[in-house]
Amino acid sequence: MNSLIRNILTAIAATIAVGASADVKELPVTTINGKLYHYYKVEGKESIYSVVHKLKVPKDELLRYNPSATEGLKSGMTLYYPFDDSAVESAEPEVTEPARSDKSDQSDRSEESAPAIPAAPADPAPSDDTHLVQRGETIYSLARRYGVSEDDLMKWNPSLADGLKADSRIIVKAPEAETPMEISGDRTEITSTTGQPATAPALPEGYLVKEKETFYSIARDHGITVPELEAANPQVSLLKAGMILTIPRAADTIAVEPAPLPEENAGPQVIEPAEADSLVSHNVNIALILPFMTGEKPVSKQAQRFTEFYKGFLIAVDSLRNSGKGINILALDSHGSTDTVRHLLTRPDLKEMDAVIAPDNAAQLAYIARWGLDNDVRVYNAFVIKDDTYVGNPMMLQSNIPSELMLEKAAESLVASLGSSTPVIVTRSGVEADKTDFLKELNDRLSRAGITPVTIEFDHRLTPASLSALSATGDYVFITVTGKQAEVNRILPGLIDWHRNAPSARIKVWGYPEWIAFRGDTQQNMHALTTTIYSRFAPDEEIYRNKKFDATFKRWYGSEMENATPRQGLLGFDTGMYLLRLGLLDKPTPSGVRYSGIQTDYDFHQIPSGGWVNNSLMLLTYLPGGEISKSSK
Repeated sequence: MNSLIRNILTAIAATIAVGASADVKELPVTTINGKLYHYYKVEGKESIYSVVHKLKVPKDELLRYNPSATEGLKSGMTLYYPFDDSAVESAEPEVTEPARSDKSDQSDRSEESAPAIPAAPADPAPSDDTHLVQRGETIYSLARRYGVSEDDLMKWNPSLADGLKADSRIIVKAPEAETPMEISGDRTEITSTTGQPATAPALPEGYLVKEKETFYSIARDHGITVPELEAANPQVSLLKAGMILTIPRAADTIAVEPAPLPEENAGPQVIEPAEADSLVSHNVNIALILPFMTGEKPVSKQAQRFTEFYKGFLIAVDSLRNSGKGINILALDSHGSTDTVRHLLTRPDLKEMDAVIAPDNAAQLAYIARWGLDNDVRVYNAFVIKDDTYVGNPMMLQSNIPSELMLEKAAESLVASLGSSTPVIVTRSGVEADKTDFLKELNDRLSRAGITPVTIEFDHRLTPASLSALSATGDYVFITVTGKQAEVNRILPGLIDWHRNAPSARIKVWGYPEWIAFRGDTQQNMHALTTTIYSRFAPDEEIYRNKKFDATFKRWYGSEMENATPRQGLLGFDTGMYLLRLGLLDKPTPSGVRYSGIQTDYDFHQIPSGGWVNNSLMLLTYLPGGEISKSSK
C-alpha cells in the first residue's frame, strides 16, 4: 500500500512539474498595436523568479516587455511576451471543414478553449429588431442609442412621419459596420444608454501605453469606461509609458462615455451623488454652447477655463452613469461669435434638450434666452453675473444670485448674527469706500432694528490707540468699507494687537467676496479674528469632497485645476450635478430641488412672471486654528 501511494504521489508530482515548466510558446496569443504577444495570468503568490523558470524566458526580457513587473507581481496580473511567428510562416496551413453546430455549442466551446492565434471576427450580419418607445424618448435619442441615423429610422418606420408615440414599437436595424465617432471643431456629442457596463472578452486585448496617455484617453479610444479599464488592470495604480494594459471588450450595453474636446486626453472618475433616488424613466438631454475656441493656437486662458468647466461637467455625468437613465450631452463650440450661436440654434436636435448652458457673452445669452422661450427649452446662465434676462422669461435659470439680492441677504445675515454685539465700521481717512452699496443696505437694516453702529476712523494704519474709545470687555463685529487687500492689511493687524491688550473683549470681523482669494498673513489674520465673508462661491480646500474631487480631476486629466475663484472645474461639476439631478427627477420646474455643492449651492426660486434665480448665498467663517465653516443662506 505504501508503495502504491508513493507511486501515485510520484506521478502527481511529475504531472505538476510538467505543468509548472510550461513553455512560453504554449501560451495563448493576443494582438497589441498590430503585433502578436503571448500572455500569461499571474496566479497566487508567484514571483518573477518562479514565472521566469516556469515559462523558460530570460528575466531581463520579461521585464523589458512588462515594466510594471519591476514593482513586483500581483495575482491576476497579465504578463506579455512577443510571439515568434517564424514557425507559423514556415508551416503548411491546415484546412479543415468547419463543424456545424448551434450557437450555444459554439459559445460553450469558445469558453472552454481559446485558439492559439485569434482570428479576425467576421462582420456581423445586419438584423432587424424592435424597440418599445418609452415616454420622453425622441427620434434623435433613439438614433444615438442604436448608432444609426435619424434618416434610417424614418426609412425603416414610415409612420414616424406622424411623430414618435409612447408604447409603440419601431423597427431598428443593426448597423452593417461600426463607425467611429467623429469630433469636429464645432461639436462633440456624447451619448449614453442605460444599464450597467457589460464586458465579455473571449480573449483579453492588450495595449502598449504611450507617453502622456491617461486612463481616460485609452478607455475612450477603446470604447469602454475608466472603471472598466481599472477593473481589468487591478495591478496598475500609476500609469507609465511602456506598460501593457488589458483592454476588456465591451458588450452590447455601454455606460456613459464622455468624450473630451479635440486634443484633450482626459477622463472622469466616479464621485457618488449625495442623492440619486426617486428617479423616473426619462432620458436627460443637455447641451453646452461655450467658446471652447477649438483650432485656436495658442489656446487662450479664457478658452482653457471653459474646457475646465466642461471637464468638471463630465465628471458629474460619469457620477450619475449608474442611475439607470439615459444621459445625452451635446457640446458645441460658439467660437465667441454671435453669428455662430445663431447658426447653431438652427439645429433641430437642440429643441430636444432639457437645458442649454449658455456662454459668457451677454448678447449671445440674450439671443439664446429668446430662442429658449420660443422653443420651450430651459436656458442656464452660469457665467454672466450682472444680467436680467431672467426677468419676464420663465425658461431662464440664473445660477448666480443677483447682486441686489446678494447684498440684501448678506446684510440680513450680518444683522441677524449680531446678537448683543456692537457693529463697528472701520475706515481710513482719505480713502473712498468701495462697498457703498452693501453699507447702505446694512445701515438701513441696522436702523430698522434700532441699532446704531460705531465708526472708527484712522490715518495710516489701525493701532490699539485708534480703538481707545472701545470697551476692553466689549463685544464687537468690525466691518471695513473696502474689500481691497492692501487696505485690509492696514486694519487686521491692529485689531489683533488691540485684542492682545484687551483679551476679555469678544471680536469678530465681517468681510467681502474677494477676501476668499486672500492667502498668507492676511488669511492667517482672518482666522485669528474669526472672520465671516459672503460669496456666491465657497470652495474649501480642506473639505473632504473637495479633496476627493481634486484628486479625481488630477488623476484623470493629468493636471490640476486653475487656482482661481470660482474654480471652473468645480463650477462645471456642481452645475452638471444640479441640472442632471433636475432632469432625472423629471421635475417640471426647479421649485423645491435643492443641491448642496462642493463650491456652490443651488436653490432656485421663480420671480413673478419671470424666470428662476438661485437664492443661495454662501457664508464662510474663518475660525481660529485654521478651519473654515461653510453655510448657505
